[in-house]
Amino acid sequence: MKKEQREEARRLRLEEGLSVREICTKLGVSKGSVSVWVRDIELTTEQRTALKKRNPVYAGQHLGAQANILKHREIRRQYQEEGRQKARENDPLHIAGCMLYWGEGAKSRTQLELANSDPVLIQFYLNFLRESLKVADNDIRVRVNCYLGNDLTSEEIENWWLELLDLPRSVLEKNNNQYKTETK
Repeated sequence: MKKEQREEARRLRLEEGLSVREICTKLGVSKGSVSVWVRDIELTTEQRTALKKRNPVYAGQHLGAQANILKHREIRRQYQEEGRQKARENDPLHIAGCMLYWGEGAKSRTQLELANSDPVLIQFYLNFLRESLKVADNDIRVRVNCYLGNDLTSEEIENWWLELLDLPRSVLEKNNNQYKTETK
């Protein structure tokens, strides 16, 4: 069924120039699915004009989206320039923190992530975030993935990490699959 819906969604977008929302309504599928299915299809100028006529709000949404893209691109450019300037200062903490991120961190445009179980390494990285990048504690999120079966509760493990990192419980992210019990 999904394959036929995907093919029909692509046909409706390509041949009829329907909006994602119009395709969702017509096929009874989620906006997320349709968006993924048709994201590579470019609308013609005529199709865009027809969309704007059917939905006058579309033009405003499109302009707003373009403005947001430009705004956030400029913010990202400023952050990149600040990073370059910081690197030129040859601050050992900044250099080591960047190297740690490059080696261990998850690559993303919007956030810094680091997954590791070495307490000293995590403390160092947190110091880098706080001192070099001026990240406030309330902007930090901690997710604890651990194995239970070592006579410790998940709360005891979380408390140990939060105390070690000097962070409040409010930074703790809950993940339903974070705890596993080992059986011997």
